[in-house]
Amino acid sequence: MMAKSKAVQVDCGLDKSKKVNSEKCETEECLWDEIGFHRPLGGLLYNLTLIVLTILFGVVINLYILPKYVYPFPETLGWQDMTNQLFYFTFVVADLGIGAALQRFIGEIAIREPRKSLHYIRFFIWFQMFTGLIQITGIAIWVLYGGVTDGDLAYASWFLLLHSTIQYPGFLGVFRATLESYQQFAKSSMIRFFQGVVLESTTRIAFVFAGKFLGRALPGVGELMGITIGSIIGAYADDFIAAAIAAKWTLPVLKKIDPDIELIDVFVPRFDKDVVRKSLWFGLRSMLPGLIAPAANLVVVLIYTQYLPNYSTIIGLFYVAQLISGALSTFSFPTTASLAEAYHNGKFALTKNYINRQYRWSSMVNGFLGAFIIAIAPLLANIAGSYYANAIIMIQIMVGFRFIEVLASVNDTVLIASGKPEYTILGNLAEQTIRIGSLFTMLNWMPNLAGLSFVISMGLGWTVKWFVSFLLMRKRIPGLKINQWQAVVFPVGAAIVEIFLLVMGEYYLLPWLSVNMHPILASIILIIAGLIVGPFLIFFPLHALMGGWDLETIETLRKAKEISGPSKLFVNFIYWVARGFGVPTKEDSKRAQYYNKVGLDHTNVRKEIDELMEMKLKALEAKSITQAVKS
Repeated sequence: MMAKSKAVQVDCGLDKSKKVNSEKCETEECLWDEIGFHRPLGGLLYNLTLIVLTILFGVVINLYILPKYVYPFPETLGWQDMTNQLFYFTFVVADLGIGAALQRFIGEIAIREPRKSLHYIRFFIWFQMFTGLIQITGIAIWVLYGGVTDGDLAYASWFLLLHSTIQYPGFLGVFRATLESYQQFAKSSMIRFFQGVVLESTTRIAFVFAGKFLGRALPGVGELMGITIGSIIGAYADDFIAAAIAAKWTLPVLKKIDPDIELIDVFVPRFDKDVVRKSLWFGLRSMLPGLIAPAANLVVVLIYTQYLPNYSTIIGLFYVAQLISGALSTFSFPTTASLAEAYHNGKFALTKNYINRQYRWSSMVNGFLGAFIIAIAPLLANIAGSYYANAIIMIQIMVGFRFIEVLASVNDTVLIASGKPEYTILGNLAEQTIRIGSLFTMLNWMPNLAGLSFVISMGLGWTVKWFVSFLLMRKRIPGLKINQWQAVVFPVGAAIVEIFLLVMGEYYLLPWLSVNMHPILASIILIIAGLIVGPFLIFFPLHALMGGWDLETIETLRKAKEISGPSKLFVNFIYWVARGFGVPTKEDSKRAQYYNKVGLDHTNVRKEIDELMEMKLKALEAKSITQAVKS
């Protein structure tokens, strides 16, 4: 159980003349300022309603409107994905991992030197603008004068030129990253949702229809190429709108550090050599492991263009499987700053507790969501149409592997936050070696299962990566033990039951509904019903009964629900289930002893949180004294 310690007085951010007790800090702004896992958890749960809306929106847009009217041919998605993979390697090299450095250093020094964190934002902006110019110039020279227009990729020349422009000005994501670096997860979640669901879909659809119209009008371009060109442009146009919104929301956060700052000030190239040195060195070490995946993707492109004559169709279906299964990644934890804050200030009990909590919540959330997607995947064929029916089995298999991939990303986050991003190179190297080797073998031995070859090879790579990165994480964090019950056993067990019951419901209800209404409408109704019944009436109660909660985890959830914004109704339900089906109130009962046995270790966690709050308070007081002296 958690060790008790003396509460400290912290600035709640509402009134500089008033201090509140950290254990009684209940206002939303105060909870965002208080250190603890409730902040990244609140950012995750903030997305809960947004994710539900995303899924419903995706069913209508991504599985009905887009396949039937916007992307009627999977080849257009295949061409676009091929273009992305060709440049992925170049873009990663040019970025030098500076984005990882932004969150790594802001997370550490925001406690001790909040004003210096502004220097990292300025350096990121100017670095991205400068390297972006180099990239688009180099790509243009390669395409126009490097023989591309006369080779096998001649048809893709315009795809390549247009896609390269996403690297300029290059800093459009800096403000959202800044919000995450200062652990303002509610705002960053809203921007991520608004951009990914509303802006990107609307701008892409608008430009796709424009490209489709021009392609039909110009026989030299054609409908397929027109759609692809429009999609590439539309996918970039939304970045400018999202950047403007994120910049407006970032300004109040920066004013807490420097009341006189204006947004234009972050574009002034004012940063010292120490910031440049640390960012480039850390970024270089972060980039090296990141080069493996894009290099492997480039090899994969060369493989399938060589062995698959109809590669654009297969890659288009694989892209759909990635898109749908990628919903599990939307519930990712932005914990780099929180882990760096704890680890680099010597709070190792808190660091281990954060890792276990991240494992637990990642497994739980992706368990109920993955079970839902696997169960309703057959219904997607009724909505998307016959062209995309072959993607269903790919979706189901990939969702299972995504569960492992999400946990592997947790390991990488810990390695990066602890200051050793280069350690991730071994996991990435193992992943891509297994992926390329198994893909090459399967395409030669089982060419009729080309689509499944892409899914299985990628999943095998994720599995090996998790194993390698887990060993490296334990080496970096000595004494780390993952609670297997809460991380694997309980969420997987509840997910299996959810899949079984949802599939049974579909088996009996779909024929009856299809007789009384259009099959597409019947499928949509069952998907919506499954989204409500599966998680909230099956998974969460069963997970709680198994032992998925302990008292301290419930207390963290209680704080997180106060900052969960639009998801508070859903989170209140989860909290009610945890209290009602979970830990018993009589702590001397046999069931209470069982829950304590399978619960997380909270020893010294409260003590180390209070020590960090003391450091934060002293830094803020020192800043106030300095400003008072200057005035």
